[in-house]
Amino acid sequence: MREFTVTTTQRNQVTIPAEVRRILGLKPRDKVAFTIEDGGEVRLSAASFNLEAAYGSVKPSATPEDFDEISRNAKDAKVEAELGSYKLAKGAVPWKPGDMRPEDAVRRIRDRYA
Repeated sequence: MREFTVTTTQRNQVTIPAEVRRILGLKPRDKVAFTIEDGGEVRLSAASFNLEAAYGSVKPSATPEDFDEISRNAKDAKVEAELGSYKLAKGAVPWKPGDMRPEDAVRRIRDRYA
């Protein structure tokens, strides 16, 4: 068994000796775990991987979805579907002055689904 003695800094930090880092396979910014045994001994080991530790460490491959835009697109699709039936009906009956303008029909349909 080998023992290494290190000194703590004013901020209670220590430098892990190179041989210990090599044995544990530690690289810069890796995490270590201190395990306190029943007898008061402290063991140092490389921290095991867990989901909580990994959270935020990987950049998402896509940006979060814009649910407002998705909602607008769905409403616009519904309006287009309604307009399709309106255009069919309008095409069947000739337009006369006083009939609803297409812009007003679009506005009325959008207001209904808003």
